[in-house]
Amino acid sequence: MKSINVFKSRVALIIMISSLLITIACSGESVSSSEDTIKIGVLASLTGPLETYGKQTVLGFELGLQYATDGTNEVAGKKIEFVVEDTETKPDVAVRKAMKLLEEDKVDFLVGSSSSGDTLAVLPLAEEYEKIMVVVFYEGVVESVPVPVVP
Repeated sequence: MKSINVFKSRVALIIMISSLLITIACSGESVSSSEDTIKIGVLASLTGPLETYGKQTVLGFELGLQYATDGTNEVAGKKIEFVVEDTETKPDVAVRKAMKLLEEDKVDFLVGSSSSGDTLAVLPLAEEYEKIMVVVFYEGVVESVPVPVVP
């Protein structure tokens, strides 16, 4: 059962990264101050109670990025860089690290975090800076939602 959940998590991560890259490629706008680089800020709990999940998040993101770009780490002729910050599984630290990513590193997107508390603390910043934030870890129950059928 555990291996099925790990597989589903990895597939979901690859789908998420692929969707992000498609969004970037289809966008007609410049996403970065550097025309040739797309910067992604990854927030992960590399220390603290969710350390294991944080390390898996970073590894999964890196592998998913390599897979989605056929190992080039490029999309639409733009190099993709990612900067990882440790949230320490503390919402106040997550906010500080997100501010660093947004203001100093000038990331175009945020990804993370391993903790729902961290994510909830950072979401208002993503909204304020008008950046897309992709949540890669969910601690709740996923429910199926019926899809309407269009005649």
